[in-house]
Amino acid sequence: MMTLIRKTSLALIGALIFFASVSAPASAHRVGIPLTTLEWHEPSGRWHLVHRLSSHDFADQIPGIGDAGLETREAQEGMARFILSHFQIRGTEDTVRFSYLGAEEDADSFWIYFELESNDQNIVIDNRLVLEDAENDPRRHALVNISAGEGVTSLLFTPTDAPKQVRLERPSATATSP
Repeated sequence: MMTLIRKTSLALIGALIFFASVSAPASAHRVGIPLTTLEWHEPSGRWHLVHRLSSHDFADQIPGIGDAGLETREAQEGMARFILSHFQIRGTEDTVRFSYLGAEEDADSFWIYFELESNDQNIVIDNRLVLEDAENDPRRHALVNISAGEGVTSLLFTPTDAPKQVRLERPSATATSP
């Protein structure tokens, strides 16, 4: 009798563990966090701007992006317009010029590339890449990593954050030489 109770108990525990492991991922929604990297590119003397957006979160937000993703030029241009309307950098003393380089889709991410040109070292970043319904989800935020040489500065943006001012430090050629 004791063996039957143990076997039944072990079977019940095993079933609970199995159902917990199967049902948890199905009911959870992964939060796609937009990540932007602004990195100094010494050879060109310009800043490179790369956005990574979760395709499962952003595909429905961007006009012209369907099941084909970013395979067409129209979809890529639509992605560039979306980025430029939701992510802005302006200089405090000089104009910041954006050059769109392209976009691609890899696994579950959209990658969008720009090059920036400006003599201004002081910029203001207005990041509205957090999804439109983000105020209903406290986990939603967006990150901007600024890399110039050895150091990285990270900025966190929530749906209610104001634009942030930051100083861009271009590494000098002598600082990177041995």
